[in-house]
Amino acid sequence: MTPRPAPRVPPRDLTSLQRAICARARDFEIAALLDLLASLGYRPGDVTFRGHVTETPQPTLVHHIEFADLEGDLAGRAPVTVTVNLGLLSCRSPLPSYFQHLLRDTALQEPLVELLQIVDRNLLRARLTCDRPERIVEPWDEITGDLVRIHGLDSLVGLSWLFRHVFPELPAIVERTSDELRVPYAAARLGFSALGSACLGASTRIDVHDFQVTLRAGESLLRPGVPWLHEVDRRLRTIVFPALEPVAMNLTIVLELADDRAIAMLRDDRAPPRESYLGMDPLAVPGAPGGPARRVVLYRGLLPQHQPDTDEIERALEAQARATVTAASRTPPGAAHAEDPRANRAPSGDCELVLTLELGGLVHRYDATVRWGARAWFRDEPYAIELRGDHLPQAAPTARHHPQLWSLLRDRARQSLSSALAVATLVHYGVTSVTDAMVADLIARGQDAALHALLADGARDVPREAWERFVQAQR
Repeated sequence: MTPRPAPRVPPRDLTSLQRAICARARDFEIAALLDLLASLGYRPGDVTFRGHVTETPQPTLVHHIEFADLEGDLAGRAPVTVTVNLGLLSCRSPLPSYFQHLLRDTALQEPLVELLQIVDRNLLRARLTCDRPERIVEPWDEITGDLVRIHGLDSLVGLSWLFRHVFPELPAIVERTSDELRVPYAAARLGFSALGSACLGASTRIDVHDFQVTLRAGESLLRPGVPWLHEVDRRLRTIVFPALEPVAMNLTIVLELADDRAIAMLRDDRAPPRESYLGMDPLAVPGAPGGPARRVVLYRGLLPQHQPDTDEIERALEAQARATVTAASRTPPGAAHAEDPRANRAPSGDCELVLTLELGGLVHRYDATVRWGARAWFRDEPYAIELRGDHLPQAAPTARHHPQLWSLLRDRARQSLSSALAVATLVHYGVTSVTDAMVADLIARGQDAALHALLADGARDVPREAWERFVQAQR
């Protein structure tokens, strides 16, 4: 009987993961390698490329990977050095053959190699990262934001350009409109108010000039199961509103659905939003031809939407403002991988949270994503935390500049991932409490995440033998 190969034990910490990457360097494609390094927290400027000096053909593009912190020599070295079989010094070099004769000269080899590596460094980076510009330039978001602002989005031409690129499938009509807005104002008082400084009543009307964008859809469905109503709202929240954040304007966005005639209807409160707009459309008899197209007002108000930014949230937390963090309604990503703790894969370390902050008598709601990527969520710090207010991206918090917010979201994310993984592990083994046999099996398979989820909770009834076995395995 042929013995079964031993299962591959996943790396237990960041150092082990780095060693595993170095050992399997030749198995990587460049795009996958850069994505993996990004999930470990390495920025585009942290990765340096260099060519492999050789005259013989090589079977792979990636030849070798070095981590500066793994080698213990951080002075003057890039955090990650990727050696590839490409460039001026490789077997595929475009240089004339007499350069190879010069490289064989011991007196010229060292300075010539150093000179060619300096020239080759930027050439390799440009060639290997040209598929995604953000891999070359670190502040790519700021650059794209500057390019968008150049177009002058607070004009008819600028808005037409923006909506034409965001909604290429729909005709967009951009026009100037005017409206009256009722605002609070000082009420007139007999014998006290001066002429022209007060109004009759507690409010007055002022003329407001704004822009109106009308999107016309011939069909109400973009594709089966995806209404244009939901798709337009998604693009507005994720693309249009962030692009208009630096611009102050009143904006009205209307969606016309040609095949959806306007009729009066009532819906239960539990129905999805934006499904019924009773009283907002001209009414027609259901089924009658020639009725007016349904017009849905998707947004009407002032941009940008004012909401406390990341720095204001940090100051509010320092001032002991009331804040609560809960797990998102959907299942955390880590739980999907926890169904089989014995599988040869590490659980995803991304967790979706909801942050609620009470400030100035108002309640602000934010969606947060805590990302560990390939790092161990139960031991390592997350490499990034994303924050969105009203579906609009906020400045990403950092451990250095936002320690209160960072620790609050990090700890709650660990608790959420740990609870989901602990429950799934117990269900998988068919038990209600931790057993010594379960701990021994998880240790043998290298499932550190499941072990921490089960044994780090002091409220669980953990046998002494299981606890000692777990502590011994961590040494």
